[in-house]
Amino acid sequence: MAEVRATIHAEVIVVDNGSTDATAGEARAATDCAEVVIFLDGDYSFLPVDLPDLLRPIAQDHADLVLGSRWLGSIEPGAMPPPQRFGNWLTARLMNRLYGLSITDRGPYRAIRRT
Repeated sequence: MAEVRATIHAEVIVVDNGSTDATAGEARAATDCAEVVIFLDGDYSFLPVDLPDLLRPIAQDHADLVLGSRWLGSIEPGAMPPPQRFGNWLTARLMNRLYGLSITDRGPYRAIRRT
């Protein structure tokens, strides 16, 4: 959380999805007054320092939803086993073809306008 707050002015809301650390306690303090909601895994698969780049298209009114991309950045060794890499690549390509999108990753690093 400290890294996020050091990068952008934000209220940090932690949501627990079954973790075994202190996430559940932090999640109990959540509120829902955000204009933009950011999804960021706590395992540093994406870095908080990249938040300004993720938020820029929303701040400039070019997008309502922005997806981060491990393919355009970097993927830590061992972070995505081969079947996951292939499935991610395949679904991104299918979405591009079927819906005219231009995505490279369906990763967990996302920003979306709350409205």
